[in-house]
Amino acid sequence: MSVYAFLNMGSTPIGNFFSGLVMEHFGGWSGFVFCGAVTLLLLALIFVIKRRAVLSWLPKRESAGA
Repeated sequence: MSVYAFLNMGSTPIGNFFSGLVMEHFGGWSGFVFCGAVTLLLLALIFVIKRRAVLSWLPKRESAGA
């Protein structure tokens, strides 16, 4: 429940502020594009920082020559 509450009440004001600021300066279409781009950028950053953890989630590949 705490994660649910954080995602629905804790981080929403930050996202609303960011998207509202972007939409005010660049128009309505830009809010979706910028928020999506920021989400992908942060996700890529997390994957780079936590590379070992991400690779440990993937199944191990066996060598074809064995």
